[in-house]
Formats: sequence, structure tokens, C-alpha cells
Amino acid sequence: MAKINYAFFIYSIIGAFTLYFKLLTDGRRVLRFSVHLNPDWEESVICNFIDVLLFCIIGAVIGTVITRPINQVQALTAGLGWTSLINAYVGE
Repeated sequence: MAKINYAFFIYSIIGAFTLYFKLLTDGRRVLRFSVHLNPDWEESVICNFIDVLLFCIIGAVIGTVITRPINQVQALTAGLGWTSLINAYVGE
């Protein structure tokens, strides 16, 4: 099993985090994980924090495991790509 480079993991988190907030500021929908965890939760600061945290961590894991970046630019792009991929799934 290949070892994950944690610096690249952080770059992927930064990429996912950046595009997540870019989409929110543009008024576009982003996948909400908190709704799937507990449908009774209403939109609140904690739910939004959980969504951002899960979105970025899952994106970084997928970005670093699937793409196996070899430099910082590829790791950052993997985080950006995850956000675009999941946004296409959501239907935006």
C-alpha cells in the first residue's frame, strides 16, 4: 500500500475548500452531508461547519488516493477536481 504524502493531502484540502466557498458565493448548490447524517437537523452554523469539514476531508482523501499527485500543483488540482466532480453529480 502506498504511503500518503500529508503535504499533498493538505494541498487537496485547500483546493476543495477554495472551490467549495467559490461555489457558495456564486449561489450554486453544493452537496450537503449533514442532511444525510441526520435529516432532522436544520440549517445552522454547526451543520454548515460539518458539511465543509466532511466535504474537504472526503475530497482530499479521494483526490490523493485516486490521482496520486506527485507535486503540489497536482494535489491542489485534485482538490479542485473533486469539487467539480461532485458538483456535476448534484446537477449544477
